[in-house]
Amino acid sequence: GRYKAMRILPAVYYYEDGLSVDCSIQNLIVRKVKGIKTFKLYFQTPRYLIGEAPEPGAVGSGENLFFEDIEIALDAPIDKLPVYMNSDAQKGSFAGFELGANLKNISFRNINLCVDRDRWPMAFFMCVGPKSCEAGGYEIFDPYISCTVENVYTENVMINGEVCDDLEAYIHEIDFGEQGGAGKIVRHNIMCDD
Repeated sequence: GRYKAMRILPAVYYYEDGLSVDCSIQNLIVRKVKGIKTFKLYFQTPRYLIGEAPEPGAVGSGENLFFEDIEIALDAPIDKLPVYMNSDAQKGSFAGFELGANLKNISFRNINLCVDRDRWPMAFFMCVGPKSCEAGGYEIFDPYISCTVENVYTENVMINGEVCDDLEAYIHEIDFGEQGGAGKIVRHNIMCDD
């Protein structure tokens, strides 16, 4: 299809009677993928009018997620919304891997990300936390959620064709401060071949 994203959307789903279920993503392997610009692992609300409450739901969870042998050409934001196109410093981050769930043990091995940081300074290998985009009087996400990603493992991650042992500049924790939620990475482990 034209939309080059893979949506893996863990979330807590609420039924009309008030019961809920955590639609958790467990033991996932994604291998040998080319042509996808963004892997989206976050809670996605149905859009809602700004000023009204979103549909009930909550950030989901996941554990043991493995991504290997993936090529991402992040030549522009996949969603052409103004916050992305204008590189908004607070809400304009986009990434090859966008995480907005409580995740544990996520591994990235043999990943090649091509990105033009001169043109898109808010483009990253990975961003963690809430998103917020307004379009036509609607909010598309839930900017008030917070999430934690524990135990991120990276091995042989290439940025623009070169191995990048220091991904700090390419990993972004989103924090909306008093206006909303935040994302946090607890541990990032770089694995090297010996």
